[in-house]
Formats: sequence, structure tokens, C-alpha cells
Amino acid sequence: CFPRGCSEIFITCSLSDIRVWNASTRMELLRIQVPNLVCNCVAISEDGTSIVSGWDDGKIRAFFPESGKLQYVITDAHAESVT
Repeated sequence: CFPRGCSEIFITCSLSDIRVWNASTRMELLRIQVPNLVCNCVAISEDGTSIVSGWDDGKIRAFFPESGKLQYVITDAHAESVT
């Protein structure tokens, strides 16, 4: 997904990680991992301040896009995987 009004950066998720990419250079800028879990989906908040993700443990996690540090967790967002 692309942050609003920005086509130079995009975010992907696959298996155990979330990645932030520079579209022009095709370089990975940041990798976010949660050990032993699978990331099923990812989105960026409209204002670009949070990477919001759904994981196979039923939790939603948000991360700061600059550092990858955890912002918050919504526990029990779903009984099974969040997609």
C-alpha cells in the first residue's frame, strides 16, 4: 500500500514481516518482524503516522513507520487470524 499523496514509498507484508520500500530505488528501508507469527494484511493510516497490520494470532498491531517500533496492540481483534 502507498501512503496518501506519496508514491515514492510503499509497504508490503509477507509471512513473518512487514517491509517499507523506496519505489524509485527499489531498496528496502525498514523491516518489521514479530517472531513466530505471520502477518496477513497491512495498511497505513491516512495521515501516515501508523502502519496497521493483522496477524495470525488474532491481534492487530500498529507500528511507527520511521522506526518500526510498536505503537499499540489490539488484543482479541479476532478469534483466529486477522485478515
